[in-house]
Amino acid sequence: MKLSFTFPRLALLVLTLLLAASSATAYDFWFDGIYYSLIWNDYNGEEEAMVTCGTNPYYDENIVIPTSVIYDGSTYKVTCIGERAFSGSRIKTISLPNTIERIYSEAFNNCSQLTYIDIPDSVELIGERAFNGCSGLQSLTVGSGLRDLYEDAFLGCTGLTSIVVDSENEYYDSRDNCNAIIDKDYEYYDHPYWYNSDFLILGCQATVIPNTVVGIDHKAFYGCSGLTSLHIPASVHYIADDAFLGCSGLTSIDVDSENEYYDSRDNCNAIIVKYALYSNGLYSYESVDGPGLLLGCKNTVIPDMIKVIYSNAFFGCEGLTTINIPETVVAIGHSAFEGCSKLTGHLTLKCSLNSRAFAGCSELTSVDVQGNKDYGLEFEAGEGRYIEEWARGISDGVFAGCKKLSSVVIGQEVNWIGDSAFARCSKIPSIDLPNSVYHLGKYAFAVCFGLKSLHLPDSITCIDDYTFYCCTGLTSVQVPDSVKSINEVAFYGCTKLQSITIPNTLRYLGKSAFANCQALTNITLPNTLTCIDDYVFYYCRVLPSITIPKSVTYIGKEAFYTCKALKEVVIPDRVTYIGDKAFEKCTALENITFGSSLSVIKDRAFLGCTGLKTATSLAITPPSAESKTFNGVPVGTPLYVPKGSEEAYQTAKNWEVFFIKSMDNTLTGDVNDDGEVTIADINIIIDAILSGTFNNGCDVNDDGEVTIADINTIINIILNA
Repeated sequence: MKLSFTFPRLALLVLTLLLAASSATAYDFWFDGIYYSLIWNDYNGEEEAMVTCGTNPYYDENIVIPTSVIYDGSTYKVTCIGERAFSGSRIKTISLPNTIERIYSEAFNNCSQLTYIDIPDSVELIGERAFNGCSGLQSLTVGSGLRDLYEDAFLGCTGLTSIVVDSENEYYDSRDNCNAIIDKDYEYYDHPYWYNSDFLILGCQATVIPNTVVGIDHKAFYGCSGLTSLHIPASVHYIADDAFLGCSGLTSIDVDSENEYYDSRDNCNAIIVKYALYSNGLYSYESVDGPGLLLGCKNTVIPDMIKVIYSNAFFGCEGLTTINIPETVVAIGHSAFEGCSKLTGHLTLKCSLNSRAFAGCSELTSVDVQGNKDYGLEFEAGEGRYIEEWARGISDGVFAGCKKLSSVVIGQEVNWIGDSAFARCSKIPSIDLPNSVYHLGKYAFAVCFGLKSLHLPDSITCIDDYTFYCCTGLTSVQVPDSVKSINEVAFYGCTKLQSITIPNTLRYLGKSAFANCQALTNITLPNTLTCIDDYVFYYCRVLPSITIPKSVTYIGKEAFYTCKALKEVVIPDRVTYIGDKAFEKCTALENITFGSSLSVIKDRAFLGCTGLKTATSLAITPPSAESKTFNGVPVGTPLYVPKGSEEAYQTAKNWEVFFIKSMDNTLTGDVNDDGEVTIADINIIIDAILSGTFNNGCDVNDDGEVTIADINTIINIILNA
């Protein structure tokens, strides 16, 4: 496969995407244990070789890339390492020749056994995530020719202890033996003051930040768990909020007292932003007229007057056991304390909470969330609509996975609870939502196994998808009159839920809303529903009865699948469609009435209804049925149909299992339909038994057979008349 490229340096970024994408899996030949593709160099008019990904990625532990290779009688210079060329391989060492000019995206992705890499002077470009996840990499040397180092090129190289850049490099350096890569010409467009300034873009556990560095880039120290102490010099004017993400080993943090933008006041062991901004959760930032905490560690004491705790401030700080959040704090950023798995005790939070702020704080036991009346979070209300007012909320996933959280108080300043806000908080016994809450997100309380008591306020209008998914401790729920919809899977798997009260205001009941509620015995559906959707009562195995509202027009597939205790069903006159397996395996079902408008009954709709004794169809024209619609229904089960429709049902395809009777034979025992029960009716039955030819009225006792028992039934009717 031949690829063409040009060399102008401004085009290198585009070239990387195009060339690397083309080379991801293709190769032209195999030489000395390594796969190659041929590429065309427009700059010098020569064909060259690129190391690429072959069909067998399991290379030897020690690799030497040659300066040239021979293919089909010709010699080609090796100039590139292609996209994912060695991704996931077991290599421990690799020697790159001084002919390599570009290392493309993910070339050494997840080469976790690679211990050192020496980037030769010839390399001009290192692509995105080129060495991502090389957790065993300890030593990195960068040559003089590098000019384009992509974002996240060394992300996840958590074992680095030595970083050296050649002193002749025009674009990058590691000045003062700092063990870091400094971008000398960093283009930070959002802050013109720092345009073309010195930014630290990659550090390690041995880094000492030089006092000439202006900024610290996103994820510069990502995952450096071996970093224990940190000093921010006076020259630093910008630190990305995820610059030290995952530096869980930090015990000491201080900022030079001459720094204009940051400090570590009161020996707090933290980086404090002197003039903090507050994110409202979407796109806007506001000044809070006060300081914010950007980065903390296990020994941090949050100073008084802090207004904001920034995103990721304590992310993954496993050594943090207690924290006091001052009342002055108005907002906590996303993932600020996420993964602080040893954080214990009680928290009172009079602030807005961004997404996953305390997610995974598995030892946290008690929270009192009061919100903040002046600082809120915008949130998406669905279908591209946003709440315009500053709503106070508990954002997505804030307490997700707080497994020991056993006490939750939600104050009147809280307006909404986001997706997965309390998901997997398995110890919460009860939730009492105030009337200020008008929105519950998807999965908000999903898998809260211990939740037994629930109060929903009249302000709620919707119970969203999966909101109470697998809350196996819930036994009863009172849905307030304000609720208009219960969405898909809302109460799925609430295996102890016995009763639920649904208001007459409900308009929508989503798929699987009560599926697998194995203890459900009592539910009343309002006349405002028009559809029983797919799987709504799937495997509600002890539900003894259900009244389908007259407003319903559609019953979806598996709507009542394996409702084994259901004894009687009346399909209302407006229903036109019954879906696949709708009542399959309802083994206790004895009586069913089909409404007058029913036109379609899909396959297996009543398969396995082995207990059916009688059925009635009010439809003059037999609804269409499929080959397995009534499989398992006892042969000869009486089906009462409108007078005059008997023959249509007798000849209708897939209705053969039923013994068709006219529902106008209202006088039991009046076999000859003369309006009286007399000896003449007995004679007809005797003749029928002797001849083996029966009409629909001969089976007087509806047992599916015409026998002496039917004669005895008529005799008793005559004697008791």
